[in-house]
Amino acid sequence: MPAFALNTVKIDDKVEARTEHFDKKEFIAKNIELNSDARGGNLSFEAISNPDKLVSCKIHQIEPSGAERLLEDFILTESFETYLLDLKPAINTQLKLSFYTDNVLRYSILLEDENSTNKFEVFPTLSQTYVNINLYAEPINASYLVSSLNGQVMLNGKLNKLLTKLDVSSLQPGTYIVSVELAGSSLKSKKFVKH
Repeated sequence: MPAFALNTVKIDDKVEARTEHFDKKEFIAKNIELNSDARGGNLSFEAISNPDKLVSCKIHQIEPSGAERLLEDFILTESFETYLLDLKPAINTQLKLSFYTDNVLRYSILLEDENSTNKFEVFPTLSQTYVNINLYAEPINASYLVSSLNGQVMLNGKLNKLLTKLDVSSLQPGTYIVSVELAGSSLKSKKFVKH
């Protein structure tokens, strides 16, 4: 039997919430959020456990190879608490949050970074001489393209660091699009204005 089932409840036209129904009330975990940027990251959630059960939580980092590396292992308390974990070593990686009751896996979830649609930033967005590309993930097979609004490629290259400074002084004034490919995936493009 599962520890719990999730149900979607419509609150209004735009908001839906997921409610939990617990078969054995071994534990409750809710409001799970993973956030990170170039400076670090954190995982937060609220949880409570049944006083008759030993409920533990394990957090694993999923390596690019698929291997799992244990980051945290702790016991949940019998009162509702907010857990806030500093995960600076694991920013912008996939994490797995698992709950065990009496050392038996009851629930596991792969966590997506709340900032995952913004895995890089470009700044300043208005410049005459240079712009920075700041990656929020390790630059594995990373490259960039700077193109004009009509699609003409103006600059391109490899990204080998989390922060790369690009010289844009030779570009004509106008709006440009920066596209980044990271580990074979294209990320959402960003714009900057050369004046």
